[in-house]
Amino acid sequence: MRIRGLFLLCISLIGSVAVAGGVIFAVGEWTKWTNATDARAVMHVFADLARLTENLSLERGDYNQALLTEAAATTKPSTQKVNETLAAMEVARKQLPADTAQVFNAPYDKLVAAIQASRALADPEIAKPGSARDRSVQARYVSNATALLVETARLSDMLEIEIATDNQMIGKLAGLARYSLMLRDIGGRRSTMLTSYFGNPKPFTPAQVEQFYIFEGQIRTVWSMLEHASSELEELPGITAGTQKAKAEFIDLLGKRTQEVFQNILQNKDTGFAIDSWRAFVRPPLAASLAPRNAAFDAAEALSVAQISSARMAFTLAVGVCGLILLLVLGFGLFITRRVVQPIREMAIGIEQIAQGVL
Repeated sequence: MRIRGLFLLCISLIGSVAVAGGVIFAVGEWTKWTNATDARAVMHVFADLARLTENLSLERGDYNQALLTEAAATTKPSTQKVNETLAAMEVARKQLPADTAQVFNAPYDKLVAAIQASRALADPEIAKPGSARDRSVQARYVSNATALLVETARLSDMLEIEIATDNQMIGKLAGLARYSLMLRDIGGRRSTMLTSYFGNPKPFTPAQVEQFYIFEGQIRTVWSMLEHASSELEELPGITAGTQKAKAEFIDLLGKRTQEVFQNILQNKDTGFAIDSWRAFVRPPLAASLAPRNAAFDAAEALSVAQISSARMAFTLAVGVCGLILLLVLGFGLFITRRVVQPIREMAIGIEQIAQGVL
């Protein structure tokens, strides 16, 4: 019995160490799996919030143009894209981890209410001819719409922190997307300044001139950060191409043309643009500023799927190995008992019987 106990003790110790190692590995892979899943869910909401920012910017431009146009609007500006994004957000945010949803939902609900309030402010005025409108509404609407974009940026920052906590690489991609969104937002506000001028051509005040140059400085700063973030992710597909597209169309083309138009306004020269032609000109370059964002979202989705698949497979393998080790320990224990311990025991009994003269 002592021999049997010694063998089983050794086998149990070896098996326990092996199983413990397998369990630790399995727990690590389970953590990677859940973190990647959570990061993907948060990234989906982050992406929808980014699209909401883009569509709100376009809606702001449409409403601003309607408020600046003297004729009464026969139809309201389209709100379809924003509404579609809000509907997608309702689906996506149900997948958020509980702790993230707890801090996200309340401010997001306030944001949605503010969007409706902003529309309610502008809708009655655009239905009137310019002479009958409250002239303060246009400035209030632009201010409110800008505040909405600031609030969406704040929510995006919060989600980015959650993503980076769950998955560092996905977090870097979220950071790149955020810089791209900042470019679009600042570029949109810069373009809105000129749109407002074309709708109501009054000389810029010193404060407005200063604000324009602040926008210029902010764009240069954000672009530097975006380029740095892009260089760290250049091995991922689409990142470099998206950055190059943003540089060619937004930084170079739109940046140069905007400067020329602004200087012509300051010098009271012809700009070559009216409100409609200006908005038509700026839309494609503003969309190009989001090319890094789109590339980051595509790369994040592909990376998340790969990481989830890898972690799930590794976890399944670890659980299978743990089960196999347990079976081996049990099988080896039975083998030792039947093939080693029992024959030795029978031999010992036989020797003892011979010693006692029992043949």
